[in-house]
Amino acid sequence: IGANTSKSNTSYAIESKNETNSNYLNNDIANEVWEEQVNFSTLNIDANYLISSSAAVQGIVRIQRATIEGKNVCRIVQTSNGTGNNPSATDPVFKNEVVIDETTYELVAICGGAFASSTNLKGKITIPASIKSIGGSAFKDCKALTSLVFENASDKTKETNLSIIGDSAFEGCTGLTSGDTAALSLPSSLKYIGDKAFKACSALNTKIDFNTNIIIINITAIDT
Repeated sequence: IGANTSKSNTSYAIESKNETNSNYLNNDIANEVWEEQVNFSTLNIDANYLISSSAAVQGIVRIQRATIEGKNVCRIVQTSNGTGNNPSATDPVFKNEVVIDETTYELVAICGGAFASSTNLKGKITIPASIKSIGGSAFKDCKALTSLVFENASDKTKETNLSIIGDSAFEGCTGLTSGDTAALSLPSSLKYIGDKAFKACSALNTKIDFNTNIIIINITAIDT
């Protein structure tokens, strides 16, 4: 659930009606959202500080950084021109952390619309295990992406943190496949898959390994 995704506009299909589960889900969602009262600073950094690539990384990434409960964290938001199209990378690998002014910030979220409609992110994209949430439309219509990897997802003995994939996060990524594996492995930490999260990802529709820990998945999450 990212910066540009309204909770009131998010539609979920809840598989379990158990009151305890519902309360847990609400609390968990609240914990994942970067509340407005958190003091944060916004700045633009060279994309290569947060993205590695098989070719030269160009452009900028806009981030917000904060200290929450004594932990230095950051999230990627829309770039300065508001389009999310600036960063350019082939086979982009998002890093777990970035060092700014000798302070290390862990990357915990990619916010709503951050890279929507980008034609400059190409090939295989790797999401680090540090990410807790991917916001609504974060990678929507990134048609040049050809495969998606969640770090540590295929090895259940390793830690992952991703719990939320927001509405339309990868909608319209028509070139997206599971890469070299038979199916896309979703992290065992994942609890929520939003409305249209993988809509129109035709190459993925029958090749997604849904883990057994998912509690909420919208009925149109992978609707074609």
